[in-house]
Parts: sequence; C-alpha cells; structure tokens
Amino acid sequence: MKKFLLIFLFSGSVLLAKAQTDLDAAAFRSALETEKNELLVDVRQTWEVKQGRIAGSVNYDWLADGFMANFKTVPKDKPIYVYCAVGGRSSEAAAALSKAGYKKVYNLTGGYKGWEKAGYPVAK
Repeated sequence: MKKFLLIFLFSGSVLLAKAQTDLDAAAFRSALETEKNELLVDVRQTWEVKQGRIAGSVNYDWLADGFMANFKTVPKDKPIYVYCAVGGRSSEAAAALSKAGYKKVYNLTGGYKGWEKAGYPVAK
C-alpha cells in the first residue's frame, strides 16, 4: 500500500511540474550560444525594449492582445527562449507557450536586468 501511495504521489507531482525550463543568465547565454534555429522573444512592452534588449530578440509584448497569435507559424518543436525585465511576465508567457504545446520553452530567470547585471552584451 505504501508503495502504491508513493507512486501515486510522485506521478501527481510530475504532472504538476512546469513544462518550461527556467535558466539563470549564464545558462541562458550558454544555451543561446549552442542552440541552432531558436526563437528569442522579449516579452516586455515596446517602451522597455527601446531602453535595451538582448541582440537577436524579437518583441512580442506579453501584455498585448493577441500575444499567442505571434506563434501561429512557429513549429511546436522549435526552441523558444523568452525573457522580460525580471522574469515574471516571461515565466507566465513560457507557461502559456508550454500549455499550447510548444516542447522546448526556456525562461530567463532574473530577466533582462539579470542578464545586464551579469555583464552580458545588450543592444541599445
């Protein structure tokens, strides 16, 4: 009985686990350097992006209507890397993408500010 209960509890926790992967700035940068054919998405508002961004990113504002429509033509197995200012909005966006069936979704914990604080290059 104990064995059954443990298996049941473990299975439930696996189902509740996040579908996206959270990466700190160092791991996010390393993944971007080795990944091929990824989509790097800045989910901040346009005014925030104008202050600086990670080079190569596209801006799809998480707070704008139709955020998910931006991904209509993106294959479900394409790696998608998302970030915002500090990690909150991008975590929500990553969860939405995972729920929509995208298999490889990566969230930058600490966001753009963490990236910048780590001394990684930014585009102005």
